[in-house]
Parts: sequence; C-alpha cells; structure tokens
Amino acid sequence: KLPLGGQGVRPMSVDRLRDSASTAANNAAASKAKGIQH
Repeated sequence: KLPLGGQGVRPMSVDRLRDSASTAANNAAASKAKGIQH
C-alpha cells in the first residue's frame, strides 16, 4: 500500500516524462518538416 503522498508524486513525474517526450517528438517533427521544406 502506497501512502497518499507517494501516489501523488508518481503521476506527476509520469506526466512530466510524457510532456518532455512529446515535446522532443514535436521538435523532431518540426526539424524534419524544416529539412523537407528547405
């Protein structure tokens, strides 16, 4: 059984990882789009 604090912290870090991953994916897609355009 996890304490409430532990449950509250884990989803935040998971969301943060998702945000950074999606940001990196968006940046990569933008870089590819720029490469194709130029």
